[in-house]
Amino acid sequence: MTSVRRSVRSAAALAPTWTLITLGVLVPLAALMWGARTGIAGSVDSSVSIGARLARTGRVTLIQAGASTVATLVVGLPVAWVLARFRFFGRGLIRALVAAPFVLPSVVVGAAVLALAGPSGPFGSFAPQPGSAGSLALVVFAHVGYELIVVVVIVGARLESMPSTHVEAARTMGAGSWRRGASIVVPQVLPAVAGAGALVFLLTSGSLGVVLVLGGPRWGTLDSEVWYLGTQLLDLKGAAVLALVQAAAVVVVGLVAAVVRRGGQSGRPGVHAVEWSGGGTTGARAPRGGEWALVIAALGLVAVFSVAPFVALATRLGSVSAQGFGRLWTDGGRGIPPLGPAAGRSLAYAVVVALVCTAAALGVGLAAREGRGSRTQGVIALPVGVSAAAVGLGVVLMSLIGPVDLRGSVAAVVLVQAAMALPFAVGVIVPVLTAVPKRLEEAAATLGAGVSQQRRRVVVPLAAAGIAGGAALAAAAALGEFGASTFVVRGDAPTLPTLVGRLLSRQAPEAVATGTLVAAVLGLLCGLLVVLAQSLARRAHEGPEP
Repeated sequence: MTSVRRSVRSAAALAPTWTLITLGVLVPLAALMWGARTGIAGSVDSSVSIGARLARTGRVTLIQAGASTVATLVVGLPVAWVLARFRFFGRGLIRALVAAPFVLPSVVVGAAVLALAGPSGPFGSFAPQPGSAGSLALVVFAHVGYELIVVVVIVGARLESMPSTHVEAARTMGAGSWRRGASIVVPQVLPAVAGAGALVFLLTSGSLGVVLVLGGPRWGTLDSEVWYLGTQLLDLKGAAVLALVQAAAVVVVGLVAAVVRRGGQSGRPGVHAVEWSGGGTTGARAPRGGEWALVIAALGLVAVFSVAPFVALATRLGSVSAQGFGRLWTDGGRGIPPLGPAAGRSLAYAVVVALVCTAAALGVGLAAREGRGSRTQGVIALPVGVSAAAVGLGVVLMSLIGPVDLRGSVAAVVLVQAAMALPFAVGVIVPVLTAVPKRLEEAAATLGAGVSQQRRRVVVPLAAAGIAGGAALAAAAALGEFGASTFVVRGDAPTLPTLVGRLLSRQAPEAVATGTLVAAVLGLLCGLLVVLAQSLARRAHEGPEP
């Protein structure tokens, strides 16, 4: 009977999550498959065949994502080595600076590079113009700063776990030390490098905001072509076909990454047996002699790719007078809607999404405390791998095919933003809930408290800081969501990210100037929410001792 009750409780706790994933991801993907197979009433066939578009955008996607991956690895590997193996003043700050761009909306990252190297930026006279043949360099530059943390975290974790005796042996081997060092160190980090590279390729191939802002139609990827066909040409069937192709490519790359990393972990048992027999991680040490040159070089790379663009973007806030900003906030400009309503609308959506995602994540965490819901947590990660544009287009097709038309409604915006933000809330809240000692519940039970009272009076209060942190992170993800929202947000009621994308895609000087200003405001709001989330999550991890 107890087992049946646990199953019922877990099913009830997981119901909100499955409802959200079903309506926000699974049904939209099914609608994409239906639309690609049978067509959509009202869809306009574009003059260029889908086969030709697929060939062109597929080739561009491979070129762009491949170049971005190689550049990110070239920049990221020395940074990962320095942060993993050396201890120096400001090391924690450097880690934070590397991580900061990753949590910002992609349109903000594109706007930051535009503020640095665009026509009105300090390096605009030396850089290619956005949308030109050479603008691939701008896209790659933005992606390096955006995805640098992926290489630093994945490769850095492997380097930190490598006993210093191995590295010291490679350093002091005398003649042929580079070759011998490579034979010792490279085999141990190669699986991590391959896994990081595959993940960077996956992320950069679907970075819609960066490509739209910096690359333009000339460097349109599968993701941006889905956006173009679905929102500009209204070729919904063609967009559905491309979205499915991209989703399939994401699955293939994800499986390859998993196989590579698993093979690296299990295919060399001798290496890892030695690795863990040395007493575990010995920690970083202070640089010595010429190693300071490597540290300084790594700091320079971080300054160029992770700091300079956002400093340039922040200066845009100071370039506008309070009176001028007030006019933009209340009245807008020529062809530009007022910023105040867009900001209020975005924040309202973020609050609602945070509440929805927090409720769903609480259910997953409570089920996890009873050993249930492991499969659900795997499904929750689906929106991270699926293109946001595919989810947004799928909701549009779901409205056209199904009995309820959600196009342009508040419900559609909340649905897609909650589906994309849910993994972030779960990633923070579930570990915090499962970390609450079970003995505290057992003590409450001996005093006569039922299961619901144990959760309400013991588990949730002890995890309150982490729950609030997960809510703040979900709000930040919703506030900056662009790819899916651009399909369901009405043109006369934009959110801040869709407004930034609209302004920066015009390429007109006034629109670009206003777009970068709005991006700075959006980046500031998202950054504050992320800092709040990190602070609350840190407090939660420093909570009750087991």
